Amino acid sequence: MARPVLSLVGLPVLNGAKVFRSLACVVFLLAAATFSVACDESLAAPSSTSQSAATASVTDGIWKLQSFQRADTTVVPVPDPSRFTIEVTPDGRLAVRADCNRCSGSYSQSSGALRIGAAMACTRAFCSTSPFDTQFAAALSDATLVRATDTTLEFVSAAGVLKFAR
Repeated sequence: MARPVLSLVGLPVLNGAKVFRSLACVVFLLAAATFSVACDESLAAPSSTSQSAATASVTDGIWKLQSFQRADTTVVPVPDPSRFTIEVTPDGRLAVRADCNRCSGSYSQSSGALRIGAAMACTRAFCSTSPFDTQFAAALSDATLVRATDTTLEFVSAAGVLKFAR
């Protein structure tokens, strides 16, 4: 039986590769947590209303995409806003129409910020607006609501900024 070379947090480690992988995982998790906290602190909370009032406003009806600005600041024209919509329900679910495709997912809310989950289930039909439909759905994944009024929503993700209106 091999003797442990060194112990990390009381667990035996048999070789340097395992130590490196363990440390890499710890560093990655710490960096992700730090980035998440930094993002939450730099984004504005939705409107000046209370969290429950903001949620009620957001979950009231269907929102149509008005503009999509990619992360590289390129503004992509929206082919037909009525074919690119989101509906946020009070039970934490999200329904998305991306041209001829439909997506569903979830969202969470903390500290007044609404964040769309990273995993949305989408149909994969080839739509007339391709590739805009898939870019839209991808931009919504892991997006955070940064501004909300009674008539507009603005989400930010790594892919860019999405603006919606009723």
